[in-house]
Amino acid sequence: MVEEKGRTSLACLAKALEADIIVVLVPETLLCPGERPREEHAMRYEELGKCVRGLLRLAENGCREDREAWEAYRRALERLRGIMSELCREWLGDVSERIEVAVVPAIGEYAGPKGVRVLWRLGPSKIDPVTTYAAYSMMTAVAAISALNVETSERLRMILDTTHGINYMPLAAYRALMAASRLISAALNVTVEFEQYNSAPYPRGVPQPPVLDIYMVRNEVITPTKAAQRLVYSYLIRDAGKAEPFHRMRDCLPTTHAELNSLRKKFNECIELHSKAEVLAAAIHFSMPLALLQFSSEFERPELSRLARGIRSILDNLMSYVKMKGDGRDKLVVTHLALPHYDDLKSLLAAASLVEYGINALEASKVTKSDDRIEADLSTLKQVVGEWLSGPLQRVAEHELACFENAFKTGEIPAKDLLSLIERAKKSPGEWVNVDGKCEDQDRIMVAHAGLALRAIEVRAQEELYIRYREECLDGVKKLLRGALKPLRQLLMIRAT
Repeated sequence: MVEEKGRTSLACLAKALEADIIVVLVPETLLCPGERPREEHAMRYEELGKCVRGLLRLAENGCREDREAWEAYRRALERLRGIMSELCREWLGDVSERIEVAVVPAIGEYAGPKGVRVLWRLGPSKIDPVTTYAAYSMMTAVAAISALNVETSERLRMILDTTHGINYMPLAAYRALMAASRLISAALNVTVEFEQYNSAPYPRGVPQPPVLDIYMVRNEVITPTKAAQRLVYSYLIRDAGKAEPFHRMRDCLPTTHAELNSLRKKFNECIELHSKAEVLAAAIHFSMPLALLQFSSEFERPELSRLARGIRSILDNLMSYVKMKGDGRDKLVVTHLALPHYDDLKSLLAAASLVEYGINALEASKVTKSDDRIEADLSTLKQVVGEWLSGPLQRVAEHELACFENAFKTGEIPAKDLLSLIERAKKSPGEWVNVDGKCEDQDRIMVAHAGLALRAIEVRAQEELYIRYREECLDGVKKLLRGALKPLRQLLMIRAT
């Protein structure tokens, strides 16, 4: 047990655990922090009150859905971020230089100074408070961690403090940070220790601030291989290339649609990557070592950290696209016109993380590339399975490689087709030999043989046995891998609905 003093649970945790960076999630509804401020916060309340009254004046004469309204709302959110940053520095004291405040979407009706009230709504029909709060929380966490320049050999510790969360926020933050942990672990090849803390309940009516215990309520160690397997499911929750960066209200003005269309184009790189990552998802899920190496070699490293920081900036911009309507002299209704869905963003980022994971595996393996095809020996493929493909079919891959090894070294296996192929290779050392005839066309056979179906590969015998895909079969292998994922995707879709 560690004893620390502080005004908040976050302050105590920051001191006890020596955080490198502290991210504070602030709902936009704090623009209306209440009618009666504490004396020490009076000036800050007045500043926020001016922001809200300015927005109300802008919307007095009807609905506003235009650039002037969006710029005004953006400035209000920036001022809220600034004020909360000041408060955090006061509360957290000597760790203030490591604080980042993120304003996230929220819903509800709240009161501000001088009787002003604001009602926040989510406009897009496919968006709910949990999904959009989780989406912003996940992006904020991934972008913040990416900025730390974590080394591969390090163990990263991610701490979630849900003491001050209300309603849906603790659940959404937990989901988001677990996803962020997996994304970072797989992409950067680091082990992440996830811990969640919460203080004892705050007793009402006590004359002095009470001393509260802070408890760890959940913890988990996330390894890169474990993360990659889970990210396959995250990726498959949306069809390849069909993840939407954000959803919008259907009845937006034409000028709003034009603005949002321009914003969506900034996601083109992510969407293209999402459309191509399906083969890697299959290779990882079905523990196919040669497929993982081959198809990872066809990608350039997407750099999850760069993508995350870019998306975070776009989402901050997206929050300002609102429709404001005055409802009487003292009430403002703010409706968000476009917001992200957690599952879509998680699927997009999972694609980038899985590609980075595959490239990490490729760079850690001793392989050669000739005519755009990866050539790997049995020892390398066994190492890939052991270190990078510890999924549900790992034992299938190990058995398949053992069959190749026994056929090459002893010639004592019951699989006559495999034995015949390797004997032919031994008679022509240094030359590539394959099974005559058409390429493999059954996805179940590809899965059963860990991507090493005889009609899809060719082998070369030297001191070691080398394997690569037949050039004319590469496109067919990709098609089979995509097809093999369909039952799993359908199952995930059913569970999601």
